[in-house]
Amino acid sequence: MVTRYPGVVQLQVLGPSGVGKTTTLRAAEALRSDPPEWLAPAEADALVPRATSARARGEGVNHEMFAALVDGCVDVLSRAHLRPSQKIAALTILRESCYKALMLHRLHPHLPVVHDELVLNRAFSVLTHSSRLERDATWFFETAPVPDRAVVMRADPSTLVSRVLERGTRPNVYLFTDDTQLPEVVARTLEVATVAAESLAARGVSVLTLELGDDTAASARALHEAVVGGPPTA
Repeated sequence: MVTRYPGVVQLQVLGPSGVGKTTTLRAAEALRSDPPEWLAPAEADALVPRATSARARGEGVNHEMFAALVDGCVDVLSRAHLRPSQKIAALTILRESCYKALMLHRLHPHLPVVHDELVLNRAFSVLTHSSRLERDATWFFETAPVPDRAVVMRADPSTLVSRVLERGTRPNVYLFTDDTQLPEVVARTLEVATVAAESLAARGVSVLTLELGDDTAASARALHEAVVGGPPTA
């Protein structure tokens, strides 16, 4: 089983939906020099060829790099407390991320890639409603191919609940969850984040954990420095 992305310098950003990954990434992009020191998600995505057939779209999940992980995710979702439509959506997103990660692995971009929609971040859509959360989360982060570096983004539970409520449209992981149930689901996503940081560090990944509050500029600087200033520190 392939456990790394050889030849690709990569920093994966992961955290619960609504935590502020996109906002922080955009602020970090603005701190780059000209020419930039690293590729932002949209720039990396522009390098990935479009999958124009069912066979091409399945190339990532069928590859040896991801096949064992995907098989396990199917099992986790079969047991999860989710509607069938949510399970299908989670697997579809996982398929897209595996394809994108495989293509970037093959393309060997000349700059480090910073991305929040690759395989590690799929943990939140696959695991949050697991019937055995800690066990499945530990398995996921012990099985998934890992990058050189990772930034795990978290937030205070009440802050994260407020951000989800303010978004209006809810991501798949929060669908069919009423406002009274939302704090419990958010707490489970934060548990996934905790397991991620611990498990990835145990596998030798340089992990930076960011608690996202109101100071987006400070979080963006920390993210940017994690890429250009060497391996991040916990």
